[in-house]
Amino acid sequence: MKSLCIFSFLLFFTLSATAQDSKGKEYLYKMLDAIENVKTARYELLLHERIQDRFRDSEFQVKLNVRPFRLYARSNYPNMGAEALLNGVTDSRKVLINPNRFPYINLNLNSHSSMLRKNHHYTLHEVGFAYIEKILRGYIRKEGDGFYRTLRFVENIEFNGKNYHMLEMDYQSYNIVDYTVENDENISTIADKLLVNDYKILSLNPQVGFYDDVEGGQVIKVPSAFARRIVLYLDKTTLLPFIQNVYDENGLFGRYEIKNFVLNPTFEPEEFSSSYNGYGF
Repeated sequence: MKSLCIFSFLLFFTLSATAQDSKGKEYLYKMLDAIENVKTARYELLLHERIQDRFRDSEFQVKLNVRPFRLYARSNYPNMGAEALLNGVTDSRKVLINPNRFPYINLNLNSHSSMLRKNHHYTLHEVGFAYIEKILRGYIRKEGDGFYRTLRFVENIEFNGKNYHMLEMDYQSYNIVDYTVENDENISTIADKLLVNDYKILSLNPQVGFYDDVEGGQVIKVPSAFARRIVLYLDKTTLLPFIQNVYDENGLFGRYEIKNFVLNPTFEPEEFSSSYNGYGF
């Protein structure tokens, strides 16, 4: 009788775990489909990122056109009133910057420049949901069914007074490993190839000054996966990941939160132009 009870418990546990994995996979694809349906968006973006062992916060108002990629961002904090415009027409990497401070002149910068990357994990090109979609689809292709075993789904969870679905990816095998740089690679191209974050690689290698400061044959440290853990809070209406928590070997690496979201608003073409009324360029 005792053996039968143990067997029944194990069977129930196995069936429950299978159902949970199935639910996680179901909502993973619902989220990815929802991301595909984002054509334009307007929202407030809050960043909480660990930079050189301390957390830095920043807030932006964002207007986004997904294809072609066009972006307007206005800083609420810390550089209140500073603006960035990436119109995706003339040069996809050129960003027009209004620093809103002395000497009060506009700057044309490469989106990967040190001035724009300072104190941030990502470039302006990673703003929106397409980046997390790219990472997750990459791991699905790379790991197949093994990826789904990392998933955990929670139907209802509260964060800052609002209820979400939660989707968690737990990489227990996450580790820091050696990587030998190939010719013509830089930190960003390596990160793209390995499906990891380039700032994370930079932070693991204090001997590397910037993203292009490596050469063929050099051995550097890289994470074995994008994160030790990724926790996504899905808005119950849109099923979009409005809160993205990323953890590494030291705990929380970054939190990316979206508020006051408007899905697929209509933008006038001038809203991605420096001459638009209300901008300070």
